[in-house]
Amino acid sequence: MSNIRILIIFSFLFFGGIHFSYAQDLVLDNTNTQNKDVLYNTTTQKVFNQAQKSVYQIRVINKKSGQKSSIGSGFRVHPHGFFVTNYHVISEVVLEPDDYSLEYLGHANNRAVLKIRNIDVVNDLAVLEPVEKEDGLSKRYLNISGKAMDQGAPIFSIGNPHDLGMTIINGVYNGLLEKSFYKKILFSGALNPGMSGGPALNVDGKVIGVNVATSGDDLGYLVPAKFVRALLDGEPPEVEWKNVVRDQLLNNSKKVILGLLSKPWETKNFGEFQIPENLDAAFKCWGAGHSESEEKNYSYAQMVCSTQDNLYISSSIDTGKIRFSALKIDSVAMNRFAFSQFYKSNYESVSGNVSDKSIEDVKEFSCQNTFALIAKKKWKVAICARPYKKFSGLYDIFVKAALMGRGQEGYVLDIFMDGFAESSGQDFAEKFLETMQ
Repeated sequence: MSNIRILIIFSFLFFGGIHFSYAQDLVLDNTNTQNKDVLYNTTTQKVFNQAQKSVYQIRVINKKSGQKSSIGSGFRVHPHGFFVTNYHVISEVVLEPDDYSLEYLGHANNRAVLKIRNIDVVNDLAVLEPVEKEDGLSKRYLNISGKAMDQGAPIFSIGNPHDLGMTIINGVYNGLLEKSFYKKILFSGALNPGMSGGPALNVDGKVIGVNVATSGDDLGYLVPAKFVRALLDGEPPEVEWKNVVRDQLLNNSKKVILGLLSKPWETKNFGEFQIPENLDAAFKCWGAGHSESEEKNYSYAQMVCSTQDNLYISSSIDTGKIRFSALKIDSVAMNRFAFSQFYKSNYESVSGNVSDKSIEDVKEFSCQNTFALIAKKKWKVAICARPYKKFSGLYDIFVKAALMGRGQEGYVLDIFMDGFAESSGQDFAEKFLETMQ
């Protein structure tokens, strides 16, 4: 057992209706632009007319007030006739079923109570079904596409942005995100709040994805339809939904870490050390620093790498992010005592590393301080973990290390893992520190 392993033991779019995206393989020829616009607009109208009765507003109702607390979109699908939406649209009902319920609002202003049939927290999906058979429920449904799409193909999204009414928006398919743990379609179109859970369709009127998020400036994201199909084919769980959320997050955290550990890690020269850098395409790395001067009595260099993915649990909890950084600082101007205090403050600081969470969601960090040999040098190491109150087995994990005995020079390492299994955090931190040279 390594020296390090001995040390590391850790005790969307809510408001609005539905957004529908439809793509058509238009043939670009010598037809004039006006005729192309007519063809495109005619296709848009046809898609909207065919799909709108299959798309519904999904409402989360506060039981105390009897009023809706949030709204999103959903659509009926073949062959089951169930409703599909985003997990984040109905998360309040999942986590607080005593306070919230679900209903749909249909094309003809008909409504009925819904219940949850299945959820996929990692891919932000949910399947719903009516509590009772509703005669007024439209028998129309949307089919799921099994065809691959080419980049640049037009698609369209139906939705109810800001609860203003059903709309259709033109967009473009731009393939799958490459630098992510989780498959998302990049949609060039104006998704807006309220469109979450709405369908994105191809030119055949079949679902190719589900609206899930936007970055603004016509950058939207869709959940690929293959995950919808998988969730529809799955059997409804027989445990409380809160436990389903926990189990899915735990299983995903283990899968992510196993994937990272199975790859060779590249390292980068950082001062006198080699620090792990290119662990996976999902990480993005940045740098900063400045030289010592009359205005700044120390110099520093810093490398920060982080995943860009967050998994939504509730309005107060996002998980799934991994962040690590390396900091080198030195000073000629400071005396040894002043530098020691400055160095200590950098080691003890957790600002910018630990995500904010409510005391209702997580307990306090419990830390263990010790010393370890890392890259054949003596380091002081703090190992901290805080458990989630509502999801047993999930932890935020924080590891900090500072090089010892170097006078007016120092190195500080940070590793932070947001919402992972304890064993997964241990394995990741161990490999990171052992990879250093």
